[in-house]
Amino acid sequence: MLSKLSSMSNRNYKFTFKEEKSPSFVVRINDIENSTKISRIVEEHNTNIAYKAGVTIKHGFTEHYKFSEYLSSRIFQADIPEDREKVLQVLGRLHSVSKKRFSNTLQPLWLASSYSSQESVYRDFLATAYENLKRTTSLPEMVPVHSDMVAENILITNKRAYLIDFEYAGNFYREWDLADWLCENKTLQSVETELLKRYDCISGYQVNIPLYFLCKCMSTFLWIHWADYYKDKKSCFTSHIDYEKYAREKTADLKRYIKEYQDVIK
Repeated sequence: MLSKLSSMSNRNYKFTFKEEKSPSFVVRINDIENSTKISRIVEEHNTNIAYKAGVTIKHGFTEHYKFSEYLSSRIFQADIPEDREKVLQVLGRLHSVSKKRFSNTLQPLWLASSYSSQESVYRDFLATAYENLKRTTSLPEMVPVHSDMVAENILITNKRAYLIDFEYAGNFYREWDLADWLCENKTLQSVETELLKRYDCISGYQVNIPLYFLCKCMSTFLWIHWADYYKDKKSCFTSHIDYEKYAREKTADLKRYIKEYQDVIK
């Protein structure tokens, strides 16, 4: 039996066989046009590293498809404290992968430009702010990051969380995953300080607050351009997202996050 699964930009299907004991599988059909922005070779490499670190489930890859055994789980729910703890634990595990780093460096502003080359005052502001922060602050070491922390990419089981979909993964700052996670799951922002402190305890790392707030801005900027790119393609996918509304809301968020960042660095 074939059934569609929810998706943000690609197409996901669950295959269930008639035999009772046969496992079900998930097949993801990649957006071919997005492959000019996303290296599937890099994605496979990074996914395999994450799997060996116990962060994700095992995947198989072909040129335009990826597949995995169906995991009995549910999507992350931000209002459940146990879910939040499981996500912090799995992020701590991913960010501690130091012996074998991902094969690429995340470049969020470049990636945003690949989705839309339109001139933006926000792009100039963020590029300048990042360069200034690098010049005036000792930034932390880059580590493997997932970089797409929407609820649909976080699977929760009774014991733990798994991250899936390493399309955008690369080496960057821990603050990016934390910022992206909180921006994509707004319920978390009511417990933002608590979560950052808890991550500090789990990882033994102290979050760089100015960098964290700048990552909130850059993450939001990236997904605005991603939504602009996909809003004319939504009929091709199984996504439940209203991309135009998503981009409008993200633009309002970006203005607020820039104000927060400016207040932090005063």
